[in-house]
Amino acid sequence: MNATLHPKTLLVVARVINGDDAIWMDHPVSPWREDDEIKAFFGDKFGIINLPDMEDSREKRTTAWLSSLNGTEILVRIVEESVNPHHYAHSEFDADRAVRLLDDSLKVDGYRLIRHGKGYVLREQGNHVNVEDIPTDILTNDYVLEISNKCTSRLDADDLDGAITTSRTLVEAVLIELEHRLAKTRSDFGGDLQKQYKHVMKMMRLDDENPALDENLKQVMRGFVTVVNGLAGLRNKISDGHAREFKPVPHHARVVVNAAKTVADFLVRSYSFQREKGRRS
Repeated sequence: MNATLHPKTLLVVARVINGDDAIWMDHPVSPWREDDEIKAFFGDKFGIINLPDMEDSREKRTTAWLSSLNGTEILVRIVEESVNPHHYAHSEFDADRAVRLLDDSLKVDGYRLIRHGKGYVLREQGNHVNVEDIPTDILTNDYVLEISNKCTSRLDADDLDGAITTSRTLVEAVLIELEHRLAKTRSDFGGDLQKQYKHVMKMMRLDDENPALDENLKQVMRGFVTVVNGLAGLRNKISDGHAREFKPVPHHARVVVNAAKTVADFLVRSYSFQREKGRRS
């Protein structure tokens, strides 16, 4: 399949490849590549070795290289490779977040990235897609289980930082999708996960202002606020983009991951229950 993308879409692809200014919901989505690594990305994987040396910025240079390949099958493979999960392993980044950023632009051009095995493939919208290739709905138990398994795999591989980061991503993804479903919009919380959680809980009528909720249940859910707040704080302290203040040990990382799973599972099941009762569309 060939693909022709709008220049603005190519710019987003370039940013994901470079690791420059690729931001989704106030968070960087892809790891930084040095100049020689960018050339290696094009050359080693796709055999493109005659890339011109340009004095422009990294962004303009990579965008120009992509433009020269626009309308070709190679461009399709480059887009798919830019979100290859192997590039994101053992880092604070997650390929799923990069996919969401790219899809915001790709869908305008008539394309989308579809889950296929452990990676993604680029497809035209409207083309037949096998059921197993459709990305998992975030507000389902399957999605929570999928990301929970990623967390467990990282714990088992002693990638404790990655496990904590992925668990934070799980909770954030669920909150973002819930707000989108409930309010038909996505607010800018500036990375404040606790504020985002409280906002969603209020829309779901699971906050302290609902007199119908049992007081003991409210107390449990107040504890969830503490979990979310702790997740946000730990994520910042272990990030490569911040001064390293916290080095997790296995049992600390495991309790953080399990707490995040509990919060995400509760939110998804609560939303499903409310839909079954006709309270949500």
